[in-house]
Formats: sequence, C-alpha cells, structure tokens
Amino acid sequence: MDLFKQLKAYSESYELALKVYEKTKEMPREERYGLTDQMRRASMSIPATIAEGYAKKEQSREYKRYLLMALGSCNEMKVWLDMSRDLKLLDNRWCDAMYGEYDKAAGLIAGIVKKIDTGA
Repeated sequence: MDLFKQLKAYSESYELALKVYEKTKEMPREERYGLTDQMRRASMSIPATIAEGYAKKEQSREYKRYLLMALGSCNEMKVWLDMSRDLKLLDNRWCDAMYGEYDKAAGLIAGIVKKIDTGA
C-alpha cells in the first residue's frame, strides 16, 4: 500500500473529491466547462497534491509547500461551494455540509504542516 494513503488528510480529501464529482453531475449542462469543471479540478487536486508532496517527505520544506498548495485548494473549494449555493445550482444544505468538511480537511492538512514546523 502506498504510504500516503494512510494519511487521514489524504483519505478524507479523496472521499470529498468523489462526493463533489458525483454531486456536480446534477449541475446544468451549461456549467460543464465552468463551475462544474472548476469544482472537480479543485477537489481532485487536494488528495493528488498531498500524494505528490508525500513523495518529497524527506525534504520537509518541499513537502510543506505541497501541503500549503492543498490548503489553497481547500479554500478554493469553499469559494466554488459558495457560488454554487448562491447561484442556486446546488442544494444549500449540501453546500453548507461540504463547506464544513473542507474546513475539517484543511485542519488535517494544517496539522501535518504544524508537525513539519515543530519537527515532530
């Protein structure tokens, strides 16, 4: 098994990406190359970036850089969720719940960054 898959930040963000991918199938066709595409790319980039950064784990600065990019994608997802909700493209409850899930994922990623910073 790939070691990065043991990270809770990876597994949680991977599951979120699957949820986003499925939910965005409900969006209007005219959003296929707009908001739908942006949400899918941002959500999928989080676990992918964590995995890519994990390969550089021995170089803590480089690993941290990848984790910070994953944090940025968590924030990007919050913007797309807000837009989807405000444009009434996706259900308010679902968007609000996912917003909380991305907060949780960001917290997990930030926890790894903190460990790198403290040398733990």
